[in-house]
Amino acid sequence: MFDKYEHEGKQFTTGIAMELIFKTYVWKPPVEEQTIREKIYQIHESRGGLPPKVNASQNISDAISQLVGWYVRQALSKLEDNGGATREEQLWQIHELDIKDIRKDIRSDEHTYPKSLGTGSQEVYLYYYPAYRENAELKRPPVWKQFRKDALWRCKIGETHDQNTETRAGQQGRVAPETKVIALIMKTDDSRWLEDMIHEILKKWDRHVKDADGKEWFRTSPKEVERIYNFLLFGTVRRRLSRT
Repeated sequence: MFDKYEHEGKQFTTGIAMELIFKTYVWKPPVEEQTIREKIYQIHESRGGLPPKVNASQNISDAISQLVGWYVRQALSKLEDNGGATREEQLWQIHELDIKDIRKDIRSDEHTYPKSLGTGSQEVYLYYYPAYRENAELKRPPVWKQFRKDALWRCKIGETHDQNTETRAGQQGRVAPETKVIALIMKTDDSRWLEDMIHEILKKWDRHVKDADGKEWFRTSPKEVERIYNFLLFGTVRRRLSRT
């Protein structure tokens, strides 16, 4: 289908899914989402593309399958926002769209997680369940989509100073119906301080989910927490925020 696959050796993302959906289905008969998902990922893998990166303590194949499904749904939603796709019940029709617009999404693709930040012997982590993110994206107000404002969803932010993150996260939510996505690992030499500071900032923004199981769930996103981390570690007010 392509002379050269430019995403060979790259991990599957929303941006790549958008381009493959467009190239495969533009002006073709309407098609079911499940068919799109299977075909797009098969093309990506068969041409040397890599699976999405997962950091899961449960079944890796299940985690990959969930992320592929999420990226394809997100790609279809972005195409729909840009006028490149319409949906009737379970069928999607893909329309002509400037390929430059799609490639902008690839270059600015926000799905660069999981990600490990910083150095140190201790860790603060963020994980979530895919259903939380999917539900938040579906309910994102139209004005947010217009200005490309990020969705916010329930994320758990915890710390571990005597185990690695995957071991610690694996001990939590063992009966959960989905594989958790460990999106951020923030290394530090004082995990309790860093966790406390992130929690306090999010609480001041009224993001604490008080009805969740446990006290470490917040309505946020990996991108937002990464910004908080960078602010705390490298911001000009670092000295005022740190302990004496």
